[in-house]
Amino acid sequence: MALTQRVQLISIYPDAHMYITSTFHDGYVTNEFTVACHGLTEGLAIDNNIWPPDRVAEFIQSCTRVYSLNKIHILACNSANYDLASTASKISSIIRDTEVKGYVGSVYINFRYKDVYQLYLNNESNGAYIEQYLVRAGNNRVHTNNVPNYYCVIFENGMMKKQDYLIK
Repeated sequence: MALTQRVQLISIYPDAHMYITSTFHDGYVTNEFTVACHGLTEGLAIDNNIWPPDRVAEFIQSCTRVYSLNKIHILACNSANYDLASTASKISSIIRDTEVKGYVGSVYINFRYKDVYQLYLNNESNGAYIEQYLVRAGNNRVHTNNVPNYYCVIFENGMMKKQDYLIK
């Protein structure tokens, strides 16, 4: 059976965007909430503010039924730094039984939040257009910082579950 995706734009700011990707495969659906923004040691840069992990978790919970989320993807630099004290770990300790992926160090994506926001403005704030764009871009998104290797960490219930390394 073919793999299909649907994207629902949740929120968009000049410096961040958030969306849910629903992936359908063999009769099953996987829902992933993605936050794409700058990451700092103390939290995420969203809407010209630093959102600490508890605020990010509260926002996710306010706009989703958390129990139907399978994964949360914090697509931001430094979101998994300092392991159990990281933004991703803290979010996973608040939103239980859901995998939260973050990155150690820097990460590069091929659909920068500034470009996505400008595209949104250029298309008369058309959320559906951005959703289609994110589906296309998501199929080819790149999660590297253009160095020989990088890695992400997946947390669940505040604990490290696994690490994924990409070696070029």
